[in-house]
Amino acid sequence: MPRGDHLPVARRLRLVDETIEKVAAEYAANGHTLVYGKDYVDLGYKAGNEAVMVLMGTGIAAAFPRINAPPSPRLCRSCGTSATTRASPCS
Repeated sequence: MPRGDHLPVARRLRLVDETIEKVAAEYAANGHTLVYGKDYVDLGYKAGNEAVMVLMGTGIAAAFPRINAPPSPRLCRSCGTSATTRASPCS
């Protein structure tokens, strides 16, 4: 799969959502319902590539220490702005 570093943030977020929906549909076709927070979570982006993978090998909390914190606000899928910090030009 090609890297998406060159894609705008909004497009990368859509790709993540599309992938999650595809996987959830595959599970649903086999009679399983995925529940956010129980079966999967969106940890967001973490810079570091291989270093993040090594940290995850020692424990998810080592790589993502705020895992128990309230979720970050979602970004607008069209423009990438956060609705909590400023008005989205799309709204």
